[in-house]
Amino acid sequence: MLNNVLNGALSPAGDQRATDRRRIRLTAQATGLAEGGLLIHNLSRTGMLVETAQPFPVGTLVDFELPEGGSNRVEVVWADDTLFGGRFVRPLTQAQLSAALLRSPPEAPAQPATRRLSQDEALARLLQHWEFEEEPESASQQADDKLPPGKRLWTIAALALASWSLPLAAAWAWF
Repeated sequence: MLNNVLNGALSPAGDQRATDRRRIRLTAQATGLAEGGLLIHNLSRTGMLVETAQPFPVGTLVDFELPEGGSNRVEVVWADDTLFGGRFVRPLTQAQLSAALLRSPPEAPAQPATRRLSQDEALARLLQHWEFEEEPESASQQADDKLPPGKRLWTIAALALASWSLPLAAAWAWF
C-alpha cells in the first residue's frame, strides 16, 4: 500500500479528490512533535500525505509550518502506522502551495529497466492491453470471403464507368 500511495497510483472513482496533489519530498515542523518532524510526500491546496515517527489518531488536529508558508492546521482523516492523510482546516493559498513546491528537491530521473524484455514477453504485455480482431481460421476461409474473379472484374468496370459518368455529364451540359 505504501508504494501505491507514494507513487501516486490512481484511486477508485469514489475516492477522487477535489484538487490535484503534487508529489514532493519536504520536511516540516509540527508543534508538540517530540522527535524529528513531518515528511510530506504529496500536497494540494486542501490536503497532504505525511510520514512521521509519531502516530496520529484519526480526528487529531496537527499544527505545522511549511517553509515560507506560515502556520497551518490539518485534521487527520486517515492513519496507517507512520503515514497519515490530512485535510487542511483552511485551504492553502496558491502562493503557499507554490512556495512548498519550489522548496521541494526535484525528483530523480526514472531509472531505465535493468533487463530488456524478450519479444515474447513484450508481445504478452501488449496483448494484455490490446484488443485484436479475430483472424480467420484458415486461408480457405479467407478465400471464401472474396468475390469470384468474374464478379470482381464487373465491379471494377462498373465503378470506373460510374466515376467517369459525372465529369462527362458535366462536360455535356456545359456545351
